[in-house]
Amino acid sequence: RSGVPGGVRRLVWCRLLAVEKWKKMYSPQLWLRARNGQGVEMEVRKRIEKDVTRTYPGMEQFANGGLLNVLTAYAAFDPKLGYTQGMAYTAGLMLLCGMTEEEAFWGMVSLTHDDKWSMRKVWAPEIDQSVWDGIKIAVWEALSKKVPSFVEWTEADEEVPDMILLPFLPSLFCNRFSMQHAARLFDMFLYAGWQPIISLFASLVTTAWLNLPTSTPGPPRNCASLILPIMYTDCKDHASSLIRHAWRHTVNKLHPCPA
Repeated sequence: RSGVPGGVRRLVWCRLLAVEKWKKMYSPQLWLRARNGQGVEMEVRKRIEKDVTRTYPGMEQFANGGLLNVLTAYAAFDPKLGYTQGMAYTAGLMLLCGMTEEEAFWGMVSLTHDDKWSMRKVWAPEIDQSVWDGIKIAVWEALSKKVPSFVEWTEADEEVPDMILLPFLPSLFCNRFSMQHAARLFDMFLYAGWQPIISLFASLVTTAWLNLPTSTPGPPRNCASLILPIMYTDCKDHASSLIRHAWRHTVNKLHPCPA
């Protein structure tokens, strides 16, 4: 229920992310070459530097520039993706939970290039829209079973799904949960892929939708601006129950009871 024990989390994450496999595949020296950021455009560097200062503010672990080093190295490794919002929270969480800069770098390589997670196509859907579209379809299928009235209402505006998903999914909820809860959800994500994220998000939307005043007027776009503050509050106040429900649902999906 508390996720992977903190004392072994680094080791478990490195194993699930196959850090050693990716290091051998690309050459162990790649990290040292990428770490200096050679070839990273100045605009990308500025975006990274700006986001680093507001990612997990006050954390002493970043005082030595560790997060900046990891993100700059990844931008050098993958210039087509470079850097987008969401990456800082994910890399930062790995560092905060004990991974070294080099391990976090290879963890980012794994997250972006392994089909289990395909984060490269989530952080930059213009590279390949199919993964992001697939996640949206899975979320809306789950919502159609929980709150069909919400799904019917949002069909009038095709931009609503992105408006509601983007504040949560690219960062894997790291920007909405405490570090403790974000780490528990990341445990689940590494083990089971997108299923726990989709389940948690569907539960979050369902609760927020049911808590909206029944007389709320306006088109779906207005609904998004009304429902998001409720979702932000629920992430803060009900993270533990949301994570527990997502895990139970994921386990049932992965290991269904025999008929």
